[in-house]
Amino acid sequence: MKTTNECNVPSQQPGSAGMPRPTQSTFQIDMVGRTLRVSRHDLGGIAGILSLLVAIALAIGCSKKSAQHFGEPFTDAPRVAIAQLLETPDSYRRQPVRVQGEIERQCPAAGCWLFLRDAAGQSIRVELGDYFPKLPLHVGEPAEVEGEWIPKGDRHEFIGTRIAFGGEAAP
Repeated sequence: MKTTNECNVPSQQPGSAGMPRPTQSTFQIDMVGRTLRVSRHDLGGIAGILSLLVAIALAIGCSKKSAQHFGEPFTDAPRVAIAQLLETPDSYRRQPVRVQGEIERQCPAAGCWLFLRDAAGQSIRVELGDYFPKLPLHVGEPAEVEGEWIPKGDRHEFIGTRIAFGGEAAP
């Protein structure tokens, strides 16, 4: 039995001559003038491909991020804990050192300054604007900064010359 669809194109109904009835293992979708048949075997292959794509996406998403570095490469300046800088500021005055911590706050306009906090909750202000007029915002992420501990009035400030955001700590 032949019928005509909306476009006046002859089409066949399932079960008519030349058009098999769908079985349990075949899914059939009628489209304008065409029929798409997908077997369960095809769905198994599609499911396998989708599973592989999901696994790849998870592997990429869960992999360690590499650090985003700005400035010259880090030198062999010693790593100093933020607590050490705060407890004995004169011991590190105007000496190149490296500090690590989590970015607590950062300049919202240009990222040119930030507060770096250690695991104990102590933080220092890091000025980066002299070397980097614009940096991406990374609040809440780890960072490592190399620079100098400079007296500023009755306090000290860390002037950063190199910085790495996120990822693994630099060697």
